[in-house]
Amino acid sequence: MTLAGCELSEVVVPNGDPIVVVQAVMRPDLAVQSVFVERSLVGDEELEDDEDAIAIINATVTVTNLTRSTLRCSGPIAFTLVDSDRGRYESPIGGCPLLEVGDNMELNVETPGGEKVFGTMKVPEMRSIMVTQTGIRLPTGVERIELNRELDTLLFDVVAGSGRGLFVESQSLTGLIGIDRRLSFFVDTVSVQLVGDLISDFDDDGAQLFRAGRFANVSIGLMDENFFRFNQTRNDPFTGRGFDNRLEGGLGVFGGVDARFFSVRAVANIDDPREGIYRLRGDFGMGQVDITWELYLVENTPQAEFSAFVSGIWPGLSGPLNTSLDGTFNLDILEAVFDLSIATPNVFIFRGDNALAQSFEIQVSDGNNAILGTLQVTR
Repeated sequence: MTLAGCELSEVVVPNGDPIVVVQAVMRPDLAVQSVFVERSLVGDEELEDDEDAIAIINATVTVTNLTRSTLRCSGPIAFTLVDSDRGRYESPIGGCPLLEVGDNMELNVETPGGEKVFGTMKVPEMRSIMVTQTGIRLPTGVERIELNRELDTLLFDVVAGSGRGLFVESQSLTGLIGIDRRLSFFVDTVSVQLVGDLISDFDDDGAQLFRAGRFANVSIGLMDENFFRFNQTRNDPFTGRGFDNRLEGGLGVFGGVDARFFSVRAVANIDDPREGIYRLRGDFGMGQVDITWELYLVENTPQAEFSAFVSGIWPGLSGPLNTSLDGTFNLDILEAVFDLSIATPNVFIFRGDNALAQSFEIQVSDGNNAILGTLQVTR
């Protein structure tokens, strides 16, 4: 049979009805909770490139704690629109609605057009979390971890009172507040292992999530059944089961997460002469500088990127530094950018020639490349 002579007539498929989309994942550790209220697209709207829904403003959004209904802040607590572009509504400052592990919560949304969305959820309870680093159990309550990215693995085991599955997020930090890489995923167990050479979110360049010389933030969140099902059915479009929607009158999720947070200081084996400790001292007009770099290469090549932990005294700061910076080696020329967001000026550029020597000078400029002075470097 051949289809070469067939002509297909144009078929016009009518647009579907718009649907109210509500997304709210609440955490007991947050002082302010958020609810996003939007309307799905029907095919004839003109939107910006990065938009995939239309925000609904002037909706009535309330959350009620059904478990502690006799207590103050149990609700219904009205949420206020704070971002009209995204349809984000926030709870009032002050801890309302009351939200504790094990509580049953209710969400009600009514749009200006009279559409109503309703949902309930039970806040999950993480009773404890045990962290094991390369076979060694870390002290209970540990929040700061030093990890050798070439040797170590981290195992997180959760004891759950209620909840299902873990939502994991890790962010590689640049400087004090910058996020360079991130990885987020979920598992259907209450145990998850992170290897030291983990690669961030499917990047084509194979970037390191735990980059030596940088800090990383890791969060382990125990999900409630609603948020787990939301991730599970959204994650795998090939099961044929479709999206597991647990809201009435709309689509989306009303769920909860009980999370724990860890700061990871990533290091590596020192196997290149350019790696190690650099001490920078001097005064270039702003005050006395006495800082230390703990430097690690990304790759052992003549032209290589590096990251370094920065500690010590910097003028204008009330306390010692504990941050990081990124830079490059071009043969024996070192260049680095120091983004110090809590100082003025807040961007400094370092450049040093003959940086393979045991002692050399490094030039310091501001973000506009105006030279501020020099520092003496010893290794």
